Amino acid sequence: MIQTGNIGVTEFIDKNDNAKWISKETFDKLHCEKVFPGDILISRLPEPAGRACVVPTMGTEMITAVDCTIVRTAHDCSNIFLIQFLSTQGYFNDVNAALAGGTRQRISRSNLASFSVLTPSLNEQEAIGTFLNYFDNLITLHQREYDKTLNIKKAMLEKMFPKNGEDRPEIRFAGFTDAWEQRKLGEIASISMNRRIFKEQTTETGDIPFFKIGTFGGKPDAYISRDLFEEYKAKYPYPKVGDILISASGSIGRTVEYSGKDEYFQDSNIVWLNHEDRIDNSFLKFFYAVVKWMGIEGSTIKRLYNDNILNTKICLPSIKEQQQIGIFFTYLDNLITLHQREP
Repeated sequence: MIQTGNIGVTEFIDKNDNAKWISKETFDKLHCEKVFPGDILISRLPEPAGRACVVPTMGTEMITAVDCTIVRTAHDCSNIFLIQFLSTQGYFNDVNAALAGGTRQRISRSNLASFSVLTPSLNEQEAIGTFLNYFDNLITLHQREYDKTLNIKKAMLEKMFPKNGEDRPEIRFAGFTDAWEQRKLGEIASISMNRRIFKEQTTETGDIPFFKIGTFGGKPDAYISRDLFEEYKAKYPYPKVGDILISASGSIGRTVEYSGKDEYFQDSNIVWLNHEDRIDNSFLKFFYAVVKWMGIEGSTIKRLYNDNILNTKICLPSIKEQQQIGIFFTYLDNLITLHQREP
């Protein structure tokens, strides 16, 4: 039985946890209308109501749940053209306007049947549907590759850093066999941050972006003057290219690699480690993805204080092995970004 969970936007989602199997005996007793390959199914329920897909060849008899509407195109209408119409914003605007019913809103079959569709000739419909379907397939491919690479990264982060109490990871690059050394971050690094900037020193537009905790890693909404920037940069701590900035409040542990642009960061909420090259920054970035900060496990306080950071333990291999690990995970991150941006 096909359920609403099998219906994406233009895509049939073939997942066992969304499919419900019934016996042939029950199938025959239900006297439901069968679903055939090429049929279009429309979900009457959010999220969002109105999403549709073309049924693929499944190699078995199929029926649908009551909240799925079956649409079969006439001889002069192409299902690959119609499915593209059913993914347009205009169509979903019509669906939202027609939603009815209390807390579990749904689109009625009569409302769906009343929607108008402008159609060109069958040949042009096929050409349009084929063209847009190509992009749907490309988007699906990149989404699957994105998910796959994300899962690989997650698994490798667990295996390429030692577990608690161990001094070697499960997986290593060839040529590295030495035990990793456990140290406190405070034994090999100190905490740095920019000089405090007060609200009256900022403007909504200006020369130098000033990143607060709420805009860290995104778009700035405040700026400081170049004169103030140059003065503070010369007198007070300022990150070097490649330093890993980390959020110490809010969503703690978010990281940004400083690229060398002229920009300034909110003191105490955004910090970095001054480790004098005793840690490879690319390794440090991915250590932050698996770190368990000292003193905040189970705490409701969403803030990293200096002591939390400095008392946190880190297992360190040689610099060469750190670099190899950093290069590997940077490659995965670049691949993930590629699949996010394409097509």
